[in-house]
Amino acid sequence: MKNKTILVISDTQAPFHHKDTLAFLKHLKAKYKPDEVVHIGDLFDFCALSDYLSDPDGLSAGHELKEAQKFSRELAKIFPKMKILESNHDIRFYKRAFKAGIPRAMMRSYNEVFDAPPSWEWVSSYEVNNMIFVHGHQVHAGGGNVPQNAIRKYMKNVILGHFHTRFGIDYYANQNDLFFGMCVGSLIDHHSYAFQYQASEVRKPLIGTGVIVNGKPILEPMVLDTKGRWKK
Repeated sequence: MKNKTILVISDTQAPFHHKDTLAFLKHLKAKYKPDEVVHIGDLFDFCALSDYLSDPDGLSAGHELKEAQKFSRELAKIFPKMKILESNHDIRFYKRAFKAGIPRAMMRSYNEVFDAPPSWEWVSSYEVNNMIFVHGHQVHAGGGNVPQNAIRKYMKNVILGHFHTRFGIDYYANQNDLFFGMCVGSLIDHHSYAFQYQASEVRKPLIGTGVIVNGKPILEPMVLDTKGRWKK
C-alpha cells in the first residue's frame, strides 16, 4: 500500500517512561488510525545491566524486567501488532549473555523475555516506500546534523530515534531527489535516576514522537504543563 499512515513510537525505555506515555499513544492512535506501527527502538532500558555504574538504590535487573513486562502487556493492548527496531538498550541482556559465553540459541526471544505477543516483530531496520526506519545508534552524530548525516548514509528518507534531545525534520536534496530525515525525540521520564547522566546538561530530552501520513513526516510533541504532565 503506497499511501498509508505509519505511527512511530519513540524511545520509551520502560520502566523509565513518561507517566503519560500510554495515554498519549492511545490519543495518537485515535487521531491518526495508523495502518502500521513502528517502535523506533529502546522499548526497554535495562539500566541495571548497563556497562556503566548502576545506582545501588535503583531497581535490580529482575525487578526492572518485571516492570518492563507490565509495560509491554499494557502497550500490547493498544498495539497488538507492531514492528520494533533492535537497539542498544534492548540488546543489553543479550550482550551480557555473549560476554558470559552463552550461545544465542540458548537464549529466549525478545517476545518471550518481555511477555510480548508473537505479532510483535523485532527487526534491525525497516524499509517501506523509500523510507528506512533505524534506531539511530548506527548513525554518526558528528557535525551536529544527525538527520542529514543519516540521509547521506542511506540515501533514503530516514526516521530515527536514539537522540533524546533531537526532535525535528530536516531535508537534503541532490540533483535527482529530495529526502527528509526525522528525529522523533523520546517518551522517557528524564527525572528518573536512569537518566541522571544527563542531569547536568543544558539541553533536555524532547518528549514526543512522529507520524508518516502518505509519505509526509509529522511531529507530535507531548506538550507538558508546569508539573511535567501531558496537557491533553
